[in-house]
Amino acid sequence: MSKTNRTGRGGKQPRHIRLYHWMTNSPAWHDLRALDRAIYTEMAKRYAGDGSNNGRLRYSVREAAAEFRISDATACRSLKSLQDHGFIVAMMKGARFRMAAHRIPLRRDQHDRHEGFHALETGL
Repeated sequence: MSKTNRTGRGGKQPRHIRLYHWMTNSPAWHDLRALDRAIYTEMAKRYAGDGSNNGRLRYSVREAAAEFRISDATACRSLKSLQDHGFIVAMMKGARFRMAAHRIPLRRDQHDRHEGFHALETGL
């Protein structure tokens, strides 16, 4: 039997990703390709919860390309599509000439910004 806190709720739950119906039923979500959706969920896995690494998540075109075994150009198109549809937002643009600069900081927005979207913000 799991422990409960003073509010009667259970303790810490295992990490998970939530894809709400209102987000997955949105026109923007339906306009995404399957690869775009897969990359979004991979990025969402890096979010550690409220007040943790918000604004400091990192994800690069190269990481997406390696993770999904696709070209850098295809990964870049998918990240751009996620940004254009409002699911991610650039915090800082990476540059190859700086050390580790190709890794992009991300920020997750907990508020319904665009027609009820649950946005994960990133940099491109």
